[in-house]
Amino acid sequence: MFTVPGAETARSTPRLSGKPVFGLISLYVVENNGVRFLSSILREQGYEVVEIYLKDYYHARFVWPTEAEVLHVLKILKERGVTLVGISLRAGGYYKVCKAISKRIQDDLGLPVMWGGMHVTMAPEQCIPHADLIVVGEAERVIVELFDKITRGEDIAEVPSVWLHRDGQVIRNPVRMLEEDLDSLPFRDFHSHHDKYWVEDDKIIPGDPYATQTSYLMLSARGCLFNCSFCDINALRKVYRGKGKFYRAMSPEKVVEEAKYAVKAFKNLRRIRFDDELFMLEEEWVDRFCEIYPKEVGIPFEFLTDPRVVNEDLLRKLKKAGMATVMMGIQNLDTINKAIFNRNVSNEKVLEAAHAIKRIGVRPCYQILMDDPISTPQDKRDFFEFLCELPRPYDLYLFSLSYWPSCDVTDNFLKQGLITPADVEGENDKCLKQFRVDLSWPRPKEDVFWLSIITLLSKDFLPIPFIRWLSHRKWLMEHPWPVYAAAQFLNAAKLGLLALELIRRRELTWDTLKRWVNWKSLATS
Repeated sequence: MFTVPGAETARSTPRLSGKPVFGLISLYVVENNGVRFLSSILREQGYEVVEIYLKDYYHARFVWPTEAEVLHVLKILKERGVTLVGISLRAGGYYKVCKAISKRIQDDLGLPVMWGGMHVTMAPEQCIPHADLIVVGEAERVIVELFDKITRGEDIAEVPSVWLHRDGQVIRNPVRMLEEDLDSLPFRDFHSHHDKYWVEDDKIIPGDPYATQTSYLMLSARGCLFNCSFCDINALRKVYRGKGKFYRAMSPEKVVEEAKYAVKAFKNLRRIRFDDELFMLEEEWVDRFCEIYPKEVGIPFEFLTDPRVVNEDLLRKLKKAGMATVMMGIQNLDTINKAIFNRNVSNEKVLEAAHAIKRIGVRPCYQILMDDPISTPQDKRDFFEFLCELPRPYDLYLFSLSYWPSCDVTDNFLKQGLITPADVEGENDKCLKQFRVDLSWPRPKEDVFWLSIITLLSKDFLPIPFIRWLSHRKWLMEHPWPVYAAAQFLNAAKLGLLALELIRRRELTWDTLKRWVNWKSLATS
């Protein structure tokens, strides 16, 4: 392992001139949306871009780059004549790696390094000491203006959304107005394979590391209608207050056009997964989408929704158009949701939405959020009882609460002394090890018990009365290892059945197995 640098001294951003060659580095995310949007729009404008995907994400297995892998990155940058390096810092868990990589690039190659991404946007003051420039927020139009100015030899000190060093001071430019016309942006680049490299397992693998995937993660919208306090959207709303319409969606025609592009770009494509914070469920939009998608694309798709916008009639239309499943965020009891998550939705509304999904004949996946510091023992039992009321069958995605910088839940818990700065992502890297809950993570016995019991609910063959009976066994709560072992065994069995189903649908790839199969740390489902 190479070393992590300490605090940086005051610096001055190098004066950049001439047509830049941009080296874009993605840390642990081979489908990185930010990198692909930037590379696409820069190539559209005639700029040369080199993409480097440094390692991939594997569930609950965070491995630092080796010295050999770092040397591979430096070699690519040097041989391709890169003049400016951009690093995508998608999550705070990668912050320390990003510092170390940046230091090596600056010291060994003498190249300026620019950071961008969600963590930079949420914690710019933490990031700017270690980068020559940072970009706060959405960067497509910003990066074109920046590169045009560099090419013309103009000063970049006032480019919106860019922070940089000048004479020992930091220039902090306000963010650019939000891009409201998403149709005007090019598709993310999944086709320029000759300028892409994957560095993994001490090797350089030329080409796009995502090219063999069977699913396409699509973004049809940006922003969200809601403002949940635990979500990165909460931090983004603060950054973009007064800077334009926050929730924006592509037109149905543009969505279908991109889906057709994906079908051509991915020879093994079997499914489209809309990765929006909230899929558009406006009647006119849905009607037009359902009219053209089946005719021009016709492969299964899935998306994330919220009980506050679920409409049974629209879901029926979407199912007819190819919707294979729907994910819905529940998070927790309505009392907990309202108290700390800024989610004003009743348990009754959640059940109403769940029954609507049940009636249309689609197996849903419900997302819930665990490990908050205020739920009482009674809250945990009440939440379990509430989940017992959901109509089966369903799948569960259990997420562990992460403390993202600048989010309200983080700020509030810091003020109350319920967490410390060391718990915040960036200083902490829990999101890499426990983003999806696994039962082997160290927890109090009571939490191990309730998580194990809740996991049993998604195993359709186990009767609810039997699981309820287990939940009242005081001995099991004090000695949860039998129910923990049963939950782990059943999670493994369900994972095996899922693999068989993916094989049947021709959606299973070796990369998918490597990402999610970790027998020491099973993701709950």
